Amino acid sequence: MSAATGRIAITKQGTQQLPATERLPIAANVQIKRGWWVARNASGYGVPVTAATGLISGGIALEDIDTTSGGLGGSDGDFSIEVEVGVLDLVSGTSGDALTDANIGAVVYGIDNQTAGATSGSGARSGLGICMGVNSDTGKIRVWVGKAAAAVVAAKLGSASPLVQSGTATLAAGTVTVTGVTLTASSRIIVTRKTPAGTVGDLSAPSASRNTGTGQFVINSANASDTSTVDYVIVG
Repeated sequence: MSAATGRIAITKQGTQQLPATERLPIAANVQIKRGWWVARNASGYGVPVTAATGLISGGIALEDIDTTSGGLGGSDGDFSIEVEVGVLDLVSGTSGDALTDANIGAVVYGIDNQTAGATSGSGARSGLGICMGVNSDTGKIRVWVGKAAAAVVAAKLGSASPLVQSGTATLAAGTVTVTGVTLTASSRIIVTRKTPAGTVGDLSAPSASRNTGTGQFVINSANASDTSTVDYVIVG
């Protein structure tokens, strides 16, 4: 299903033991309508869910807001909206992204502002909630969303925080391409030498070699004979 352009009726499952709503600061230059699935970007500001990496579970918008130049304008965080959290209905993806009761407890991934999928789209989407099964009344998929859900998603995906990733790579002729990570335009990459080998040189991870779409970046040494093992940490 394509992304919504108008308001969406909000349905949720059962009573809420955790807070039912949260206040979400909104990013600049976005438009959100009531009922849309929203997420926090790498800087912590609310945006409509899209098939993108680096997003964190937010909730379902309870208000309309427009921070584009034709609307309220402003900068990141100048405005905020209330979002519904807990177990709420979303449209299920189709084909390989279809969600059923068999997916209960699994991470679901954002496809658009109303659609949840079963897969990461080959690393192109963010994990934004936990599948709670099919709502037989609406035919939609029940998804746990919000800050608490984000913590469970992070644990299931093997990271203490959805904003921090780390790993080790080995240079060959002074360079190595790291793949299978989540990158955003604002990600910070820190590279340190773990085991010196060859003729060492200064390390760098140039912005020009970062690909947010495929989730990869290049680590270079200033010396082409550098074969060191290096550690990296990605923040955001």
